[in-house]
Amino acid sequence: MNPARTARAAAAALVLVVIVAGSGCTGARESDTPTTSGAVAPAWPAGREAELIDAAARGDAWLLSQGTNLPAYVPLLLDLLRRRFGLDVPAAVAGLVSESAAAGESAPAMRVFSRLVDPSVSISSSDLAAVTDEIDRITAPALACDQVGLPDGYLDLLERAVALGGYERTHAVLALQWLRENRCIDEAEAAGRSQRWADDLVRTVEDERAGGDAAGDLAIEAMAMLAYTGHADRIEQAWIDAVLAAQHPDGSWPQGGSRPDPAPHATVLAVWLLSELGNPDAPSIPWIPSG
Repeated sequence: MNPARTARAAAAALVLVVIVAGSGCTGARESDTPTTSGAVAPAWPAGREAELIDAAARGDAWLLSQGTNLPAYVPLLLDLLRRRFGLDVPAAVAGLVSESAAAGESAPAMRVFSRLVDPSVSISSSDLAAVTDEIDRITAPALACDQVGLPDGYLDLLERAVALGGYERTHAVLALQWLRENRCIDEAEAAGRSQRWADDLVRTVEDERAGGDAAGDLAIEAMAMLAYTGHADRIEQAWIDAVLAAQHPDGSWPQGGSRPDPAPHATVLAVWLLSELGNPDAPSIPWIPSG
């Protein structure tokens, strides 16, 4: 989701892949899947939950006002927010996922990503091979690891992505969490990597702030990944103040930088981030649903 490349930002909103070959993994049930999703001791004074929830609700209202004009990746995340925080997701919006998976040359790729809302989806190696976006090629193996296994050297690939920074870094962190939810990685190893990579996410936010984009798309995505992977305690109050200040009167958020127009990607990420921090006692529910 590099804002410098519009098509990449639209197609890659939180999803990705490498051609798969290798060992299989054991599937997990939602009830026993280890997940660190959820806010943990936010690093600002308690009592601001209502403020954060209100901002998130206004962002959600803007997204829903766009109707079926939303990019297909938005419902993928809204479904998690529906399950985790009770957000309303109209059927017309949720239907965008199945419609996208059923039409056009991107159907195999959308079938991979629809695993985020449909536990019955069967993913093949050829579906993974159909994912061509550079960013999307980072995470999709993690979505399908319980069905087709992981490619050799996949964890090394994630390490390299983290080292690259930018959206490669945030998506490598996302992929690690999906590996955990699918039980495709030793939990102790995953926890260690997650702790190290949280330091890298903090560095991403600090770099964006130093560059004058404290509440741009990449900074918000890095914060959302910290919250999703159980490191909300690393998020500073000043960072969230900047996110709140960047919200448009209509409830949307801009992409950031020189792009002030309302952006669905930045908006759904901000809604996710603020919902996590505003609901610290919400149930810990994995993004990848189980049957």
